[in-house]
This record gives sequence, structure tokens and C-alpha cells, in this order.
Amino acid sequence: MKSIYLFIVFVLLLTFNSFGQQRYPEKEVTMDHDTMFLKKDMHKISGIVYNEHGELGVFKDGLREGIHKEWFRSGNLKDEISYSNGLKDGEFRYWDDKGQLLKEGHYIKNNLDGLIKEWYHNGNIKLEVNYKNGAMHGLRTEWYKSGHKWSEQIMENGYVVSGKHFYNDGTEITHGNFIKH
Repeated sequence: MKSIYLFIVFVLLLTFNSFGQQRYPEKEVTMDHDTMFLKKDMHKISGIVYNEHGELGVFKDGLREGIHKEWFRSGNLKDEISYSNGLKDGEFRYWDDKGQLLKEGHYIKNNLDGLIKEWYHNGNIKLEVNYKNGAMHGLRTEWYKSGHKWSEQIMENGYVVSGKHFYNDGTEITHGNFIKH
């Protein structure tokens, strides 16, 4: 019973909050750098910007806020990116026009952070790489389109420290350690 009550309260709060936001069709707005303005008077937008496929996202004082979505003309979701004060901050995902997930990861204040994954259009894993403060840091692994491992590298602050490469059958081609400059 308590969960039903909490759900009803959440829905009511969400509903009341959305009534207060102005909605702007995409054709009435323009973007200058990372700030959204009304075309008619160049006033910074606070509200929801949408297009014929649905909501694109919320803006506060012209800056992106919350989850923003973009669609292909077919209506399929193209990307979903979290923002805070106009900066990419939080989870992101990109899909192809057929709905296959191509890339996902996390931003902190416009910098990639944590594990980033990429897939081929056939659904096989393409890349897994760790980021720290916007630079590759830690294990970076790539695969052939067939699904076999192509390379493994250890990264530090964006530089390769050591690595291995493999033939498509899994046999190691090369390995080595690298000098940091």
C-alpha cells in the first residue's frame, strides 16, 4: 500500500511540475554555442523544446538540463544524453537507425568518465575503454567485427603504456611496453 501511495505522489508531483514549463517547437528556437534562444527576440529559453518526434529536452536559462533525446526521421531513438547546467553529465547512449545500441557510457562535467562501450551494427562488442577525467585510463580492449579480440592496451592519462594485438583467430601478433614521454 505504501508503494502505491508513493507512486501516486510521484505522478502528481511530476504532473504539476510539467504544467509550469513552457513548450517550444524546434522551428521557433536557435542554438548559439551551447545556449538555446527564441528566434524572435533572442531570449534564453527556460522550458521544453520539442520536434515532430517528441520532446528533445528541457532548457533552463538557455542551457540543457536533464535527459535530452534525439530521434531519426523514422521515429527510432538516436541518442539519449544527460545534462547539468549545459554540460554533459551522466549517462549517454547512441543507437543506429535500426535500434541497435552503438555506444554507451558516462560523462562528468563534459568529460568522459568510467567504462565506455561501443558495438558494431551486428551487435558484437567493438570497444571497451575506461576513462578518467576525459582521458583513456586503464584497460582498453578492441574486438574484430567477428567477435574475436583484436587488441588489449593499458592506458595512463591517454597514453598507451603496454599492449597486445591479436590475429582474428586469437593468436597474439605483438606485445610490448611503451616509454612514457
